[in-house]
Amino acid sequence: MTTEPERGKSASEPGGELECPKCGLLNPPRSRHCRDCGAHLVVRCQSCGHRNERAASHCAKCGHRLHRSVWRRWRKRMFLRNYEFAPWHVGLLIVFVALVFYVVVKIAEFNFSSVFRP
Repeated sequence: MTTEPERGKSASEPGGELECPKCGLLNPPRSRHCRDCGAHLVVRCQSCGHRNERAASHCAKCGHRLHRSVWRRWRKRMFLRNYEFAPWHVGLLIVFVALVFYVVVKIAEFNFSSVFRP
């Protein structure tokens, strides 16, 4: 049993005031920011460009998902498709290993007897 995603309200509907998702204040129909707290009231669909209420999860016009989770945004920036490693991952790993090696060598060379004198 698959349910259709609930589509949000259009932010450009005539006569409809926009309720702020943060503070609950009703704002004029064409507002972009809340008059009280300054929060964004609308979000544009990445697929069709339609203006939707910020609280909506899917576009009122095309049904595209409006918000991504933090994990999905981070994953898209960090990995290629299917968690493949990018070339810069290897470079970052080499730098990290070199840094750990440097710290271990410096700790091994450190003369602890000069610090802990009785």
